[in-house]
Amino acid sequence: MRVWALIVASVLAMPASAEEVVFDPAPLEACWAEQESAITCAGQGSGPCMEATLYGASNRGMTECMAAELAWWRGLMARLLDDLRATEAAFDAEPAGPGVYNPPSARAGLERTHALWEAWKTARCNYEVIELLGSTLLGPMSVGCRLELTHAQVDFLASRLRGHAAR
Repeated sequence: MRVWALIVASVLAMPASAEEVVFDPAPLEACWAEQESAITCAGQGSGPCMEATLYGASNRGMTECMAAELAWWRGLMARLLDDLRATEAAFDAEPAGPGVYNPPSARAGLERTHALWEAWKTARCNYEVIELLGSTLLGPMSVGCRLELTHAQVDFLASRLRGHAAR
């Protein structure tokens, strides 16, 4: 009887499906709310996910947990970009200073910069993992590279927004 109770308890403690990734964004949200630093909060979602997911220590588990965290950071980056677009559009609408004619658009500069960053991130991460083609490490290393560069971009965008707020 006691063995069955242990088995039932073990099954109830498992994810709904043995194939399910257990990702909880709450630690990331709490860290970002307190720190506003992607570099500081890196791994706050994927680490616990790897521990809670049945196959989290495997290359597949690491890849899926890091991809879930990357999706969270990309969502935050999209919100920061939307806020920064509005801020830059308002900045563009302000009259230029004396002697400044036809100033460049801050909003257009943001769009160009972000598009170039996306292309650079893809090229950089593809290059970084090229020798891993055919290796089981390709997934974790590829997502890890994208995570690292996305952390830096999120921090850059948040810094720009804070700079505008300080004006």
